[in-house]
Amino acid sequence: MLRFAVLLLCLLMAQTSAGEPFATTLIVLEGGFRLSSIERRSGPPGSFTVVLEREMPTPGWAFGVDSLRISVAERRIVAQITATGPSRAVAQVLTPSRLELALDPLEPGRYVLEVQMRRGVTGRHRVVYAGVLQATG
Repeated sequence: MLRFAVLLLCLLMAQTSAGEPFATTLIVLEGGFRLSSIERRSGPPGSFTVVLEREMPTPGWAFGVDSLRISVAERRIVAQITATGPSRAVAQVLTPSRLELALDPLEPGRYVLEVQMRRGVTGRHRVVYAGVLQATG
């Protein structure tokens, strides 16, 4: 019984390798991107453009694609983007901003699409959207 109590106490006090305590709450984040449309592109068969939208705090925000990795073997698509704000002062009004991801030939199957975003060029990319796409032939 004493060993069980010590083990339980150790588990309760355990910390992750980063020195942070384990999570006590898990929530689903909303307010990231939403899938607006998927369009077939001209060019090789299996080429698509995925269009995502996100509400930004002011007009004038733009998204630049830093990298776009498609792994057919892992059935995974990861886009890293940078959000850049307006170059001048503008009124604060929630405005939809559009992100277009050009996907070149995909084989049929399911793919996980993950979008990682940072604000400004010095920030760290963080996951802001994840979804599952089905490519059919």
